[in-house]
Amino acid sequence: VYSIVNTLTEIPPIKGVQILVEGNEMKSLAGHIDISMPLLRDEDWIKP
Repeated sequence: VYSIVNTLTEIPPIKGVQILVEGNEMKSLAGHIDISMPLLRDEDWIKP
């Protein structure tokens, strides 16, 4: 998920990414990650 978020937030002016499932907002993605709000870039997931 953060591979997608971090890639898309490299494009100005994108600041966050909202993940929808079949066009609907969900609370989590298979119970593993909170997707109820737009996800922001997280540089901790980027390898140097």
